[in-house]
Amino acid sequence: DDYHVYALDGVVLVDGNPCLHMNVYSVDVELGTNKIAGEYFVTSDRSHIYRRNAETGAVEEVAG
Repeated sequence: DDYHVYALDGVVLVDGNPCLHMNVYSVDVELGTNKIAGEYFVTSDRSHIYRRNAETGAVEEVAG
């Protein structure tokens, strides 16, 4: 309930892996607004999750 996840259209290649592109937003219930919490890429078999660094634009695998 604290986050909203929105899948974006299309497939993105990350390290040669086709990935679903998703934006995750934190929810501020009092203000009724969303704030971007992260931009993620997930492989179709869910074996890899990547996150885009908002400051540098670099995409890095999330340790799991």
